[in-house]
Amino acid sequence: MSFALLSALLPLVVGCTGNGADSQEVFTPPPAMGDAMLPQTEVPGATGRQWLRDGVVLSGCARVEMALNLAVSASEDLGNTTAEYNVGSTRVYETLVMNIAESSRGSRLRLIEDDMNGCDGRQIEPYHATMATSSGRVERFTVMESEELPRAVVGFTSVVTADDGAQVTIERIYAPIVTDGDKPGLLSLATLAEGGSPGSPSPTELLDAALARAGAVIDTAAATLTAPSTATSTATSG
Repeated sequence: MSFALLSALLPLVVGCTGNGADSQEVFTPPPAMGDAMLPQTEVPGATGRQWLRDGVVLSGCARVEMALNLAVSASEDLGNTTAEYNVGSTRVYETLVMNIAESSRGSRLRLIEDDMNGCDGRQIEPYHATMATSSGRVERFTVMESEELPRAVVGFTSVVTADDGAQVTIERIYAPIVTDGDKPGLLSLATLAEGGSPGSPSPTELLDAALARAGAVIDTAAATLTAPSTATSTATSG
């Protein structure tokens, strides 16, 4: 599949109105967020980075995407911010919300996990159009097993197949985090790649670098209401 076809598969940027990922208005994030997110040099193979004002939708499991993109920060300068990196025929995304505003500790992560489980194993209509007609397109959504991920991290893999056999694969993970000792947040890393296999570098391969850049640790206590109040500082713990 050509890069042009992958571009046709690219998601719309979410918001009250959606803009195409290739038609972004110029956006500069608050300095604190720009400093807290991966620079191009820390994403292996990346040849460019752009900032997306309103997040990005990758999957047709709409409630999962909304749960992330509608997350807000309690601090004006630490708001929901997404960066997109070009890595050959793969697009890499990082979304970060620091000092997240939520009803209870870990409630945003639990909402995402519940919504993922609602789509698990289903064949759904993809969010992004692969061609002029919607016929012949299907997304197969699969929640990643906990054994595949660091403790407290959740995620999914989806393969979108077009009527001509072309495919793209989505892989996204969500990590509850803590910064400054007690400020909760949410970090998501994702790839959108040509073909039926996940892209490289994978979200889990970028997790340690993203945590270090944000000055964050994984908040294992956010995983469940009854989890102990502990945190782990690396993607491989747990």
